[in-house]
Amino acid sequence: MANRNLYDDIYGIGAQTSAIGTAVACSKGIPLLGHPDFNPGVNVVKQRKATGLPYWRGDAGYEFQNTTEVPNTSFEFDGSATNMSLILWSFFQGGAFQDAGANNIKYFVPYSDSACDVWLTLVRKLAASGTGASHRLVGMVAKSITLSCSESAPVLKVSVEFVGYNLETNHNIASDTLTFDATVPYLWQNATITLDGNTVNIPGFSLTMTNNAVVKLYDNANASKVLMGNFEANGTFQMPYSDANEGANNQINDFIAGTTKRMNIRWGSNEIAKDASDFSILMNIRSSAAPFGGDDEIVADVAFDCVSDASTSSVKAANSSVQLNGTAAVAGTNTTFADSLDVGDLLYVINSTSAGDESVRCLVAIASNTAATVYPDYAASVASLKYKGTSTPLTISIRDGVSVAGM
Repeated sequence: MANRNLYDDIYGIGAQTSAIGTAVACSKGIPLLGHPDFNPGVNVVKQRKATGLPYWRGDAGYEFQNTTEVPNTSFEFDGSATNMSLILWSFFQGGAFQDAGANNIKYFVPYSDSACDVWLTLVRKLAASGTGASHRLVGMVAKSITLSCSESAPVLKVSVEFVGYNLETNHNIASDTLTFDATVPYLWQNATITLDGNTVNIPGFSLTMTNNAVVKLYDNANASKVLMGNFEANGTFQMPYSDANEGANNQINDFIAGTTKRMNIRWGSNEIAKDASDFSILMNIRSSAAPFGGDDEIVADVAFDCVSDASTSSVKAANSSVQLNGTAAVAGTNTTFADSLDVGDLLYVINSTSAGDESVRCLVAIASNTAATVYPDYAASVASLKYKGTSTPLTISIRDGVSVAGM
C-alpha cells in the first residue's frame, strides 16, 4: 500500500431525497479547513462477566458486543455563494425552497414539522478512482451549523455537525465529482449589517443553529429515520458604545426591556437575496445578555436568541382575508402586510382548493398593506381565504446560480 499524506485528502458532498439508506454520487468537492475523521459511531457494549479470568475476553459472545451504528463527522470551511446550499437544505429540510426561475434563489426558514426527507452523502477520498478504499458516509443530516465572521477572522467560516445512517470503508470514487468551485468566499469587509433598520458597524458575529435531529434506530442496527427536533438559533455580536444609533445604553436597555429587534447581516444590497451571489441572514433577535466589555474600546457584548415576535390572523379580524391567483402574488382585504410583517416572514393560508397551498410560504416582497409576493407560488385561484402571517426567527436566502434537483 502506497503512503498517503494528509494533503492528499479531498472531501465531497451530494444530496438525495429517495431514502435514508440510499447513497448518491457527490456533485462537488469542498476544500475543508482541516481533515475530519468519519466516525462510524459504533456502540460497543463492554461488560465484565464471570469468565473465570482476571482479564477481558475479546472473542465472540463474551465481554464485547458491537451493536448499533450512528456515524458522525464535522466539516469546517470558508463559506461562499456556491458551497452552502446542500448543507442548508439538509439542515432546514421542509423549510427549504428554490426559485424555479433562472435565478436559482434559495430560501431557508425553520421547518414546520419533524419530517426528514433530505439526506447527504459525504466522501473522503483515500484512494484513486478504481480502488474501493475511500470512506463514504450515507444518509447524513446536518444537525448544527455555525456561521461566524469578524475583523480578526475576516473570511466567513461555516462549521457543521452531521449524523446519519452508515459508514462505508470500501467506496470507489469513480462516479463522484470532487471538483472544487472557483468562488471567492464571503469577506467581512463586504458585509452590510442593519439593526432595527439602522446600518451599524460591528467587529463581527457568530450564529449557531441547531435542529436537535434525533436518529431513530428502533430494532435496527442502523437508522430507520431521523426526526427534526426543536429549532434553536442563538448567537453573539459586539456593539460599539460609540455607534450613533445603536450604541450607548441601547443594547443593555433593550435587554432589560425584553425588546425584540430585527437584524440583517448580508452580502449584497437586498434583505432577501436577489442579485448574483447575494447571501442574507435575517433574524428577529431577543437579547439574553448585554454586558459592557472590550479590549480597546467599550462595547456591549450582546448574546441573543432568534425568536418569532408577532403574528396576525383573519381569526382576529373577521373581515380580513387574502386572495390567491395561482401565482406568487397575494392580494389582501383589510390586511396589514406592510404594518405587521416584514420580508422574510411567513404566510399560511387556510382551506385553499389546492392542499399544497396550505404549506408555509416565504414573503419575498411587500408592496403595501394589501399586496405581497411569496415563494413558492400558490397553485389555486381562490378568494376570501383565512390566513396567518407570522414572523420567523430566522430567514436565510442565497442566490448561488445552481439548480438543485428536488429542492
